[in-house]
Amino acid sequence: MNVTNFASSWRDGLAFNAICHYYRPQLVNWSKISERSVSHRERLRQAFDSFEKEWGISKLLDPEDVDVESPDEKSVITYVSSLYNTLAQHEGNVDDLVSRLARGIGITNEKLDHILVRIEETEVRAETVAVAETEHSVRILVSELNALEPPINEFFEDTETLKRQRHPEANDFNKQ
Repeated sequence: MNVTNFASSWRDGLAFNAICHYYRPQLVNWSKISERSVSHRERLRQAFDSFEKEWGISKLLDPEDVDVESPDEKSVITYVSSLYNTLAQHEGNVDDLVSRLARGIGITNEKLDHILVRIEETEVRAETVAVAETEHSVRILVSELNALEPPINEFFEDTETLKRQRHPEANDFNKQ
């Protein structure tokens, strides 16, 4: 996109759709939205509706306000500023969530691997040690497994957040 000003560069709706496409590529069928048969107002409506639905950004403009010979520059600046403020904050939050998930799942998997090794060791030793000692080891292992349940539940909640936001890695995190 070649945006040179805050008036006519936004009139056809392509710049707004390009912003939407940058943050959520699946929301904008670029080959369709850029066809000559799609009116400026249809493009603008598609972008404004997407911003409101996906990010809760209020429609400060109507397509009829922008699809005019000289759109009001201050109105376009105000709307683009609200997009920037919301989307920049959103991007940071998603990045933080993805980073936290990756780190947390990695640590939890290491703990689970360690517990699995200890389970196998306890199983091997079970025939050569007193029953009370085996029971004690099993109680500790169960306690450690139970302690992992809350963070694992949080991972699922975070993954659901990514799914709602249609993040491309959401299903991978869910599998992990």
